[in-house]
Amino acid sequence: MIYNDVVNILKKNGYKDNINISDYWFENKDKFIRILKEYHPTISQIFDLQVRWKSEIGQVCQQAIRNEIEYVSEKYRQDYLYNSLGPLAFPQRPELDFSKFQFIYKGQDYSIQEFTFKLNTTHTLQGPTDIQGIDLSGISLDNCKIINCNFALSCFDKSSIFQLELVNCNFVRASFVNARFSSVRMDEYSTFGGAIMTNAFINAVSFNDKNFRDVIYKRISYFNLILLLVSKSFHFNFMNSGKHNLKLKYTDFQYINTSNFNNFENKDLKRYVEWYMYVNKCINNLSELGFIDRVIFIFNVFFTKYWTSFKVLTLNACLIILFYSSIFHYNIDNLLINTAIKKNFFTSLYYSVTTFSSFGFGDIIPKTNLMQFAIMTEIILGYYILGIFVILLTKKLDTKY
Repeated sequence: MIYNDVVNILKKNGYKDNINISDYWFENKDKFIRILKEYHPTISQIFDLQVRWKSEIGQVCQQAIRNEIEYVSEKYRQDYLYNSLGPLAFPQRPELDFSKFQFIYKGQDYSIQEFTFKLNTTHTLQGPTDIQGIDLSGISLDNCKIINCNFALSCFDKSSIFQLELVNCNFVRASFVNARFSSVRMDEYSTFGGAIMTNAFINAVSFNDKNFRDVIYKRISYFNLILLLVSKSFHFNFMNSGKHNLKLKYTDFQYINTSNFNNFENKDLKRYVEWYMYVNKCINNLSELGFIDRVIFIFNVFFTKYWTSFKVLTLNACLIILFYSSIFHYNIDNLLINTAIKKNFFTSLYYSVTTFSSFGFGDIIPKTNLMQFAIMTEIILGYYILGIFVILLTKKLDTKY
C-alpha cells in the first residue's frame, strides 16, 4: 500500500492525474524526499522502485518482461502437448534469466540494467537482475525455472504461479493477493520474507525458516469457517476451498510441509497452517467420520472455532443464555418466583445466567416438567461450555509458552 499512500501525498502537493506520475516524481524527487522522511526514512526509495515502471520506458520494459514470461510458459505447454516422447515424458523446463534480456524502446535496444540506470534507481552492477517493484498482476507464470531475479516489492496479485523452480530469487515484500501459488520449489538463497499472501491459494509448498519469514496472510474467519462447513456438508459451491478462487476471503493452505519451521518468529504461522489443514481435511472428509465424531467436530467448530477462539465461545454462551431467557420469560407463569422479585425479562435473564453458571439460588423454582427439562438442558450446556473454556484456556497457555 506504500505506492497508493505516496500518490495521495503527491496529490496534496500539486500532482495531477493527467501528468505521468513517474516523470513528475523524478523531476520533483528532492522536494518530496524531505516530506516523505516524516512518514518513514526509506519510503522514497521504495516508491522509486515502484513508480519507475510507470514511466514511458518502464511501461515498455514491463510489457516486454510480461510477454517473455508468458511466451516461455506457453512454449513449455506446447512442447509438452506435442512431445514426441509420449505423454508421460516431461520436456525440460525453460530457464528465465533476465540478466541478458533486452527490449526495444524508440528503436534502441535496452537491457533491464540500462533501464534502471537511466532512471538512477539501481546503484550496483552485481547481484540478481533488478526487477523490483514491477507489476505482473494477473500473469500466468508456470513450468519454468527462474534464475537470479530480484522481484522484491513486486505485484503478483491475482496471478497463477505453478510448477516453478526458483534459484537465487528475491520476493521480499512482494504482493500475492488472491494469487495461486502452487508446487513451487526453491533453493536456500531464494526468499519470500514479508511477502503479502492475503487471500491466496497456497498449495504443495515446503515452508522453512530461510525462505518464508514474516509472511503476511489472512486467517479464516468464524463466519467463513461455518460457510465452508455448511457448503461441504450440503455440497454447495459457494465456498471453493482447495481451488484457486479470486473471491477467496482468507489464505487457503493446502498440503504445506511445515516440518522445517523451527524459528520462534514463525511459530504462529506454523501452528495456524497445521490447524487450518487439519480442520479443512476433517471438513472435506466429514461424511467418512463416525456419527459421534462428526457431531463432536461440528459442535467444536460452531462453539470454539475448533479450539481457537474465546470470542466465539463467549458469543455462543451469550446466545444460549438469551435463548433460555426467552423461554423462561414466555413461560414465566410456570415458574415459582419469590414474591420480592418482579416478573420481567431481566428476572428471566438473571435466572438463565445463574442456571447456566450454577444450579441457581432457589429463589426461582420450575413448576412444570417442561420447565424442569429446560433447566436441566441449560445446566448441562452451561457446565459443558465452562469445561470447554478451561480446556481452551489451557491450550492457549500451552501454545504461548
